[in-house]
Amino acid sequence: MLDYISTGLMQTTWHIGVFFVIIAIISIVYSNASPSFKYILWSLIIFRVIMPFNFSTLAFISEHDPIPLPEITTVIHSVEAIRQVIPQGIVSNSMKLSQVFQIVWLCGFLSYLLAVVSWVLYSKRHLHRCEKITNSDVLSLVENIRQRLSIRQPIQSYYLHDSIESSPTISGISNLRLYIPKEIADKWDIKDIEPIIIHELVHVKRHDVAFNWIQIVVQAVFFFNPLIWYANSKIRYFREEVCDDMTVGLIENKRKRYSLSILNVLELVTNNKSIELSSVYFSERKSSLARRIMRLANKKYRFYQPLNRSSFALLFIIGIMGFAISCETIPDSIMGDKDSQQEYTVENANTHNDIFVTILNENEVAINGTVVSTMTFPEEIRRQIERTGIKSVRFTLQSNITAITMQRLVENALDAGADNAGINNLTSEEGGK
Repeated sequence: MLDYISTGLMQTTWHIGVFFVIIAIISIVYSNASPSFKYILWSLIIFRVIMPFNFSTLAFISEHDPIPLPEITTVIHSVEAIRQVIPQGIVSNSMKLSQVFQIVWLCGFLSYLLAVVSWVLYSKRHLHRCEKITNSDVLSLVENIRQRLSIRQPIQSYYLHDSIESSPTISGISNLRLYIPKEIADKWDIKDIEPIIIHELVHVKRHDVAFNWIQIVVQAVFFFNPLIWYANSKIRYFREEVCDDMTVGLIENKRKRYSLSILNVLELVTNNKSIELSSVYFSERKSSLARRIMRLANKKYRFYQPLNRSSFALLFIIGIMGFAISCETIPDSIMGDKDSQQEYTVENANTHNDIFVTILNENEVAINGTVVSTMTFPEEIRRQIERTGIKSVRFTLQSNITAITMQRLVENALDAGADNAGINNLTSEEGGK
């Protein structure tokens, strides 16, 4: 399982690196684009990470002449013989590094996950001590804005606890809670509170809390990749700018009024971030607040307008091209030689009465020309045996893999009903057949 995960992480990390360069170049070319455009542009990296497939896996394999088959060097008839036959020398130095990466990643991921869970539990414990807002004017304002934005879920409003020095924040996905510092809710004029509440409920309208959780999960898995951290920071920053623009539009483009509300919040924000990790904040850092105010005060400021069809079309093209380029430019050290991407044809299989399995890498194999995941290999090989009645499986190594993976694949084949498993090219630089 860890072999499968680590190989997928290494491949996806390469994809992220290539795609990041593409996105960075596009962001420079379209530096004057709207925050909405930039937000979606950088979000494409997150979408790429959570894509469950590679374009190379889906690519149609053109017909080719039958590949001449090497002689079988090793034949295994039983599971007990696997460990004696398969040499440990098949493990290359890069695979040993891969095993180290697995251990480091697992420790880092669990540590990050523990930190997230601990922080959220700590936050929940404090926030559940918060009392419901009793100011009827504030409650009416929240309800009016909710209806104005066509938000279906009810929103409960709470005072932020006195021990929590924070800015207004929204929490939850299905059970929405709006937290407002007591000083703001009870002492500020209602017209000064309105922009702040609009800003928070715009986050709800855009489903930013849910997407923020996706960012947290992606960052936990790729905690070792600084490009993910950078992309997430860009997404969060442009998300705030989009919400700023939408808020200004909803208060009749009164930028000064909104800027004053931000400045007043700035006075309440401490050097620490809000304790509620799963929330989307009115602000995260003083520096980002200052930049947002300067942007709103700029004479060249452009009021919010939804993305038009041409912008969506451009982003779609960038996304598709970026995905394709990043998936197709995988170095040989990760995916093996290009020759390893060619599979045996059905003609080979019919001629030799064998089921041919080409091991492309730790992550993928080809069964008689069809690429499948090593995770689904046992079920696929069982189907082949039941469908064809052929019980001889012939493996060919096209790239270095771990002995553990080789053993697992051979064992899967024998357990699925194969009488024997032949292995071609079972040699290594360290020797051994």
